[in-house]
Amino acid sequence: MADPMADQADLATDSLKGRRSRRQRLRERLSSGLSATASGLSATWSRAASEFRRPRTSSGEGEPGDRPEPDRAENVELAPRDSREDPEKKWQKMWESIACEGNDAMSLACERWRRSLAGERNTFWSKLTMKVNDSIHSTDSPRKDWERVSKAVRAGVPESLRCAVWTACSGAMTKKKEALTVLSLDQSDALELSYHFFVKQGLTLKNEASGVIEVDVPRTGCEEALFEPVRRVLLAFAAKNPELGYCQSMNFIAAALLRYCDEESAFWILCSLLEDILPEGYYTRNMVGIRVDMLVLNSLVMRYLPNLHKHLSEHNVDLSPVSMNWFLCLYVNTLPANARDRVLDCLLHEGSKVLFRVALALLRFMEPALLSAHGVAAVYDMLRSPALEDDLVENMYGFWLQGFSTDILIQLRDQHLVFVTSQDAELEARREQRRSRGTSNTLNSDGYKDSQDLGTEGVDVVDIDENSAMDISGSYGVNVCGYEKYKEFIEEGWTTAKKQGLFLGSLDKTATSSEIYDMSNLSLKVIEARSSEIAAVLVNPLQCFHLNQSPPSDPVLSSNNRKVGPTPGYKEWLHRLRDTCKQGGIPLIFDEVYTGFRLHPRGAQGAYDVKADIVCYGKTLGGGLPIGVVCGPTDLMARGDAKKAARVNYVIGTFAGHPFVMASMNAFLKWLELPETIKSYDVMHVNIDNFIKTANAKFQEKDYPIQLTNWFSVWSILYTKPGRYHWLFQYFLKDAGVSLSWVGTGRLLFSLEWKKEDYDRLLERLLSACEQMQKGGWWEEPKANIKAKLGVEIGTAVFKNVLGLTG
Repeated sequence: MADPMADQADLATDSLKGRRSRRQRLRERLSSGLSATASGLSATWSRAASEFRRPRTSSGEGEPGDRPEPDRAENVELAPRDSREDPEKKWQKMWESIACEGNDAMSLACERWRRSLAGERNTFWSKLTMKVNDSIHSTDSPRKDWERVSKAVRAGVPESLRCAVWTACSGAMTKKKEALTVLSLDQSDALELSYHFFVKQGLTLKNEASGVIEVDVPRTGCEEALFEPVRRVLLAFAAKNPELGYCQSMNFIAAALLRYCDEESAFWILCSLLEDILPEGYYTRNMVGIRVDMLVLNSLVMRYLPNLHKHLSEHNVDLSPVSMNWFLCLYVNTLPANARDRVLDCLLHEGSKVLFRVALALLRFMEPALLSAHGVAAVYDMLRSPALEDDLVENMYGFWLQGFSTDILIQLRDQHLVFVTSQDAELEARREQRRSRGTSNTLNSDGYKDSQDLGTEGVDVVDIDENSAMDISGSYGVNVCGYEKYKEFIEEGWTTAKKQGLFLGSLDKTATSSEIYDMSNLSLKVIEARSSEIAAVLVNPLQCFHLNQSPPSDPVLSSNNRKVGPTPGYKEWLHRLRDTCKQGGIPLIFDEVYTGFRLHPRGAQGAYDVKADIVCYGKTLGGGLPIGVVCGPTDLMARGDAKKAARVNYVIGTFAGHPFVMASMNAFLKWLELPETIKSYDVMHVNIDNFIKTANAKFQEKDYPIQLTNWFSVWSILYTKPGRYHWLFQYFLKDAGVSLSWVGTGRLLFSLEWKKEDYDRLLERLLSACEQMQKGGWWEEPKANIKAKLGVEIGTAVFKNVLGLTG
């Protein structure tokens, strides 16, 4: 309550100055507004009630012609006064008693509630709204009605009132009025025009946000009827907040709101949530807000669940990978429907503190199971899909969380913000150092880079270079451009599904690698936008030869629709990727374990004239001996952490560092620098090109359905026509004296030692095998679609087996 004596002193001082203060003018405006509100309570609630009960179309919006007339008494729905009435009717009666004070009064009351929860109890705004709220509560509408809202919200808001309550509690009406003012729109002429204005702007967006929205909406998991409303709401928000744009997880929130609200209400509630209710920095590029809150949650777990915190710490389990998704998505894709909606009720009414209450309640509920779990994978599996049996909301507000206040939350956030800010400053200093240093050649004048590291074999060194980048940068994300490798040998937690130009999975310690498409402009934009989160970009240059395709299964071998061969424009795209990484201070890693120096004296970097920051090689560097090598500048190759002496990435194996292996590598690197070596590469490339050209002409002349393609010394065989028995070709090749891997799936390598007569001998044997295939009728092209025919045959066989039929 404001002090009356202080108010009189303020008025006296203002009178002496001969003018009204800003505070006095604000009081007068509020007083006049409240008088008008008091004189028209019935009409105001009639309008509000008619909007709450307005029928909706399939798109979620009400028909304008269905609105009842606001001044007619029969349009005001009064709740019965029976003390035995059901909870929903009690809710209706309570909400009517509050709503009858008018939208302005409701907004002020909700504003006061939110600001007090944000720690603004002693501000002038808080005192003013408190005084206003006291003045509007008369004997007919006691103040306790509003105080009952908190308990009622925690008990669950009825579905019929959910949109109205969410709109009032979230501050959506205030947001809407602010937008009307900014857009200079007349409120009496166009109450809904502001939303449609932003929708119109959003539909014209051609930026990263709009592209990601188009891809994310179908993956939201909601009913198909909500796809378009979700899309429009997200595009409108991106247009209203160009700096924030769109972040994955907003789609889940929008869908949850649209289940109960029309588009316009959902839009303004979303704006209030992301702009006001949640802390700043949740959905920004560096995500400072969410990172701070992850540290806050860890502190709260230590305080309220000490046994669980100790257990997780002993097993090196970090909650952030899972809890970050909880907070960003507001639990809408984690909890069952009923719990999800009730959490949103509380969140919109009480603010972001609810997120911590939910997390603590979930962890407390699962504590017995988590204490018996050993290992990161087991813990994360439980946390991602918690099976709730108890009343989650009841546990959120249980006695065990007594003492968890807004003051504690603010104090913890301030404390951890200092740490996160210093962490970002240190990371930026490292990036700036890398930018100023620029990139270096793979080998220096002596044939080596600044530093090397050894592994047992090629797959080891890929893991080494990823860990090096993450240790040095402090980021957990490694972006993989159209990459193919046997993931089980490299690292757990790979996210390998391919989505055009987008990050997949989360950039955290359990899903450190995210795959994006190469040859995609959107990929470059995503890398640029998320540079602060990316430790490195990993590229396998061989992808240009067989873009984004894993070896197919047998049925696919029957088809001829596979794309094999050099991809046009790949070199230019790789140069652009190099520039994007350099501008963002992101190390570019080349995985040359397979190709090594078979392509060029300087490997893929020489073939493409692109300099990488880190390069890893395999057996090609040690004369076929099991060895893996990582090369890079000293600052990126640091194997230890200066702040944590015990944190060292150490890799060793049977042959790593063996004198025989080291001697072979030394001899090879010295030979690689000789002038005659460079000349031998040129001769090899000429011989290979002539061989490919001659062989393809012979195959076409004799109508054999195969062709050869190559990329420097890497080559492959592909089929030009579909056939059911193409897989037999490898066996005819063996009869002809040529032993190859699965033809049509593998990539083959020519040796630098081969002479022209060796290529001629290979061509003779390829033609001999083709001739034998043709004589046996194995090249015959089927008249029916192979895949369809195989499917019918398999289905028929299974059906007969089920029925016990034979023959």
